Amino acid sequence: MENDWNSITSKQLIAFIVSSQIGIGILTLPSTLAEDVGHDGWIVVLLAGMLFSTLTLLIMLFLRRFDGKSLIEINKVIYGKYFSLIVSLIYIIYVYFGTIVTLRAFVEMVRITILKLTPIFALVLLCLIPEIYLAWYGLKAISRFGNVIYIVLFSSIILYLFSLYDYRMDFILPIGEAGIPAILKTTLATTMSYLGPELALFIYSDIKDKDKALKYAVLGNFITTLFYTATVLVLTLFFGEEMLLRLVFPLFSFSSSHRVFVFERLDLIFVSLWMPSMGTTMLSYYFCTYYGLSKLMRIPIGTRDINSSRIALFIGILLLVVPLSLLPKTSIEIRNLLNILGYVGMGVIILTLISYFICLLRARSGLK
Repeated sequence: MENDWNSITSKQLIAFIVSSQIGIGILTLPSTLAEDVGHDGWIVVLLAGMLFSTLTLLIMLFLRRFDGKSLIEINKVIYGKYFSLIVSLIYIIYVYFGTIVTLRAFVEMVRITILKLTPIFALVLLCLIPEIYLAWYGLKAISRFGNVIYIVLFSSIILYLFSLYDYRMDFILPIGEAGIPAILKTTLATTMSYLGPELALFIYSDIKDKDKALKYAVLGNFITTLFYTATVLVLTLFFGEEMLLRLVFPLFSFSSSHRVFVFERLDLIFVSLWMPSMGTTMLSYYFCTYYGLSKLMRIPIGTRDINSSRIALFIGILLLVVPLSLLPKTSIEIRNLLNILGYVGMGVIILTLISYFICLLRARSGLK
């Protein structure tokens, strides 16, 4: 470990994983599912969450075989000194690409909902300032800030309960109308919405109580699964599949449909609560990019180690992220990039499973 500033517990890992998963994707997921499987979207989300819990379990079992080693060191053990460099770069390029895409998606969300006339470049810098600050102060600060996701989850559940008498059960009947083939096909595509636990590959070596990490990582994905399922189910019960098809951000539309005593604009309060949550997704990718490169280049990044190499790495990443995040011009382009990120993320998970399979074969053959 670099020092205590980059050391977290398994319980803090839950906040890191959940805050990496829940952010931008859930805002458009209900309308996307309504287009694919109608009112059976909540079934798809539940099945996809169960599938990704299995993938999370396999990832954590893989990491447990290399207790205390970073991802870069693990790759060296499996693939050797030179080929491991290519494999490590694949992981780093993934989180770097994730930083760009999630940053641009976050900025687009802010532009559409709040600051409609502010230039994109200004919004990018505005959104990056808190992320830069937290990333500089290490993994522990990021995981602690990630606890804001629990406030978002709690406020969302309260909002769902407010509308209890407005739900229409006939909006989800008959259950399974989309058909098993369509549900299974959409489940595989929706699994990409649960990306986040794979980022544990970068930070596992800095978890103190690694013996509990597997349990809490799966628990984190379970929390996300429950929230995703409840959200899609609630929005379907409230709007119906026909209305969901017409909404860009169903969750925000849902919040604007309510009036609560004292609070005149509940939707603005709800949006403001969601903003930090969307930022934590980008923050997780940014930190993993920074952390992965520092391990690869052997640059100490503890908060007390302020040196020219660390500063140069930090600034260098920003100089690469900011210009590329300005390239997407429309919401459609951003959505396409998010889809590409999902495919790349699943590719990285498959690469990890291949590495795990190689380890099992070596162990069975008596090789190290």
